[in-house]
Amino acid sequence: DTYIKNGYGSLEKISGTSVNLNSPATVIDAKVNDTQTAANVTAWHIPGTFGKSLQKVRFAVWSAENGQDDLVWYTATLSGDKYVCDVPISNHRSAGTYYVHLYAEYSNGVNKYLGNTSFDIEQTSISNVTIKNLNTVSGVFDVIVSGIKAPAGVKKVEVPVWSKADQSDIKWYLAEKQKDGTYKAHVEIVNHNCNFGTYQIHTYVTDGMKN
Repeated sequence: DTYIKNGYGSLEKISGTSVNLNSPATVIDAKVNDTQTAANVTAWHIPGTFGKSLQKVRFAVWSAENGQDDLVWYTATLSGDKYVCDVPISNHRSAGTYYVHLYAEYSNGVNKYLGNTSFDIEQTSISNVTIKNLNTVSGVFDVIVSGIKAPAGVKKVEVPVWSKADQSDIKWYLAEKQKDGTYKAHVEIVNHNCNFGTYQIHTYVTDGMKN
């Protein structure tokens, strides 16, 4: 409404109009990187983005396994007209489905839920285990582990090797990372009572997930 104070000191209404200020439809997106080690979460069309009322934008993130026991709050940063943050998978407990909830905190103390999305993280896997540099005279060979996908990164790769059915000659080798990204364990039969014959080889990857 518009008022004018006339020369007699009284207010007179001369016009009136109205406007609808609808809340924008907030959009949330999450994209996982190629190595499955992190997800980039983005939100835009958040009410109050360019005003003084919006104080903070946060994402609540947790994995589906075991409820919310690995819930972590991430504070987003403004980039252009979007709020963004990176979610390291190493902060959480498992692969699988992840849930993302978006909240905006305003200067009047209101903490408003604005929506949600989800993303999926693959389980730790190995694409190939090969034997190289086999020398039957000296009794040595190398175990090469390649194509490891570990959502929270690789802490260590272990290779247990044995030749006896009762595993009485088992030895665990710690594989070393190579320049090409593969992991190599060097096996010598002197560590297995100098047994010749068929050797069994297993591979274990310890990733960076929280315990």
